[in-house]
Amino acid sequence: PSLTTAAILDLALRELRAAASKGPGAGRPNVPNVLPGLVRRLSGRTTCDMCQRPFFGREPGETCTEGGQSGTLVRRKDDEPEAIRKRMQVYRDQTAPVIDWYASNGANMVRVNAIGTLADVEARVHAALGIS
Repeated sequence: PSLTTAAILDLALRELRAAASKGPGAGRPNVPNVLPGLVRRLSGRTTCDMCQRPFFGREPGETCTEGGQSGTLVRRKDDEPEAIRKRMQVYRDQTAPVIDWYASNGANMVRVNAIGTLADVEARVHAALGIS
């Protein structure tokens, strides 16, 4: 079932791009302005250059002493604030229209709040999909 879903999504993406290239109707989606908080949250991720352990809310340059080693926390280039802003622009321009396409074509969609702990978000996804 998951492969079928992925294949259908891939097909819809190609169809949406083809339709958009043929004429109007592919305007910018109305996406809530959550960018400042999202940039702050995503750019707050750092990783130890020695043990590769991820940290949230710790700054680049801080010391990591996990596993008996001494490493330095670094921020990946794709977690820099400007890279996140660019990813969000790509989302608004290329991904959000797919959601609009599904909604306007009668797809059974469920929105899941992805803010919270991994366990909380996973529980919401399972509830939305009817999985226990």
